[in-house]
Amino acid sequence: MSSIKNWYKECGKYGDVVVSSRVRLARNIKGLPCPERMDDKQRQKLNVKVINAAGDDFEAVYLDKIPFYEAVALAEKGLVSLDFIRNTKNKLLLISKSLPVCIMVGEEDHLRIASIVPGSDLDAAFDAANIVDDALSRNLDIAFDERLGYLTACPTNLGTGMRASVMLHLPVHAEGRVLERMASGLNKIGLTIKGGPGEGAGSAGDLYILSNQVTLGIEEKSAIENLKNVASRFIIQEREGRENLKNNLDFQDRFFRSLGVLKSARKLCLDEFYKLISVVRTGASVGLDESITTGQAGALMFDMLPAGIAVLSGKELETGAKNTERANFVRRALE
Repeated sequence: MSSIKNWYKECGKYGDVVVSSRVRLARNIKGLPCPERMDDKQRQKLNVKVINAAGDDFEAVYLDKIPFYEAVALAEKGLVSLDFIRNTKNKLLLISKSLPVCIMVGEEDHLRIASIVPGSDLDAAFDAANIVDDALSRNLDIAFDERLGYLTACPTNLGTGMRASVMLHLPVHAEGRVLERMASGLNKIGLTIKGGPGEGAGSAGDLYILSNQVTLGIEEKSAIENLKNVASRFIIQEREGRENLKNNLDFQDRFFRSLGVLKSARKLCLDEFYKLISVVRTGASVGLDESITTGQAGALMFDMLPAGIAVLSGKELETGAKNTERANFVRRALE
């Protein structure tokens, strides 16, 4: 399995539509106050306790010991939450060396175990997260109630404590405003869809996150099967729509114009870049130009985010400089 730090650089199963599969487990340790009630000494003790329980397979990343833009880049790629890095003092991220798993220590819950794999493979993501969950449970006294399941800081996570999701590239659905009509129906079966990366009903680059909402009164495997079944419908419909675009002269024109701008631009703001790269990724997925692959376009979607640009540059940059660097990086990537 690939390192979780580089999951976005690979194109997995059904990778033309499914960017990634993610499973997150919320866990708490008996006898300890919630993270929001902890002082610095208690957080430090929690960090040590979890490091000892996790063992040698995990790399410890103290977020207050790295440049802030590196912490933001971790959030851009889904390894940590934005809430987790608002204050980085005594914040710890553990990254597995052998599994696509990381652990946020002291976010809303004591432990947030997350597994991210490229493409459509929720089973692999769940299995990896479950391996780490079982190992930690052998060494820590996890808060669990026979009736309520895993006890969590937020009642909406009670039960399994699991949030499973797939990130989808849905340009055809977005173009036809299909997602707006589907949203209420998804809510009725315990799922939700939102724009991602980012917040709101819209989405940069036509990327969307489909996830489960219900954690109480349902088994993990059932929740994952429900999510997989709905995701498969998105895949089928999106692929059918793209086949129609393949021989559409208007779309071909958009694709080659977009690719041309990306190959020649000297400045690229994030909004313009995302509009262009979404079209290029779509065209690449149906084979309009063999010079760029779906995986290449997909990796750029994450590397070219603001903090990603700073990481590649090795320093924080002003917005104007980021736009110039983004164009430079994209041109080199597409040469």
